[in-house]
Formats: sequence, structure tokens, C-alpha cells
Amino acid sequence: MRLITHYVFSFASLLPFIWIPLILKSMGAQTYTEASILIGNTAQLRTVFVGLCIWFSLCVNFVLDRAGHNRLMLRGGWDIPVRAWRTHSVYTAPIWGGFIGILTALVSLLAQTNFHLLQTSGLPEILEEKLPLELTLVLLGVYTSYTHLLLDSLTGNGVYTHRHRRVALAHFKYNNASLNVSVILLSLLVVYYILVHTLF
Repeated sequence: MRLITHYVFSFASLLPFIWIPLILKSMGAQTYTEASILIGNTAQLRTVFVGLCIWFSLCVNFVLDRAGHNRLMLRGGWDIPVRAWRTHSVYTAPIWGGFIGILTALVSLLAQTNFHLLQTSGLPEILEEKLPLELTLVLLGVYTSYTHLLLDSLTGNGVYTHRHRRVALAHFKYNNASLNVSVILLSLLVVYYILVHTLF
């Protein structure tokens, strides 16, 4: 898939997590109060979460795409990119995503002492009690890496399940215009629906 398609699809796939507090409330969970402060209590924190979704969508997909292709030389001087096991395996891709999550967590922890929003919201204490901030960000990174693999499994020879074995759900060309446009449009519809019903 085109890189822009990965960006939009991953963002649309991450965004539904903003509804976790509502899901917990509907289930009658006692942790609703804490969860609502984490994501759904204020427009500010919801905006922060949307920003994190954008960050992971851009960063994880960019790294997997740029670091994840070998150059294959063919007769006649043709040079084509081929997916590499180091980033396009169901085992290695989440490592890259998790690593980006760790780096993001380190930056956020450094910023907590200077970021008024995090200081006044009680977010760090809640995250320590329920789900550590570091773990949350690592899981977001891992999840984003799998959204990348899902799209890549629809094109070419798919993604790696073992070092020399690939699995594909379909065999479209990566630059198939109809497929790329369809995925982008469906993703944008999801984004529009969630943002309209969550932030406004």
C-alpha cells in the first residue's frame, strides 16, 4: 500500500480507543471514573489522545516503510523494493512499534514536570494505579505496527510469518489506485464519525 494509505488507515484504527471510557461505563465498570479522566473527561485530554494517534500513525508507518525494504536488482538494470523480514514480520514489526512507544513514553515522562495539562489532570497518578503510561504507549505502538501489516497482507506476496515464508490475504499491487483510494475514503469516514461524536 501507499504510505499515505498506511497513515490514514492506522489513524482511523487507533481512534476508536478514545471510546474506552464509554464502553467501561456501559459495562458498569467501577473503573469508569479513572478511565474517563484518562481519555474522556476533558476535551483537552481527548485532544492529547488524538495527537498520540496521529503521532503513532505517522512515526510507526514511516519507520516500517523506510527501514523495511531491500533493493532487488533485476536484469536490465531494474531496481525494485522488496519487503524485508526485519520489519514486515508478525514478530519483528511489533518490536519496532513497541520501541517507538518506549521512546514516546520517555519523552512524555520528561515533559510531565513541565506540561501543565498532565500536572493538573491527575493523569500520571491514575495511570500508575491502573495502567502505566509506558505500557499504554508501547501497546499503541505495537497495535499500529499490526495495522501496517494488515494492509501489506493485501498486496504483493504479503507479510512474513517466518524468516522465508510469507502469507497474503490478497495479491493486489501495492499501488492499486482503487484499493488505496477505497481504504483512504473508508478510513476518513471512520475518523469523521468518531471526531464528530467525541470532540464536538
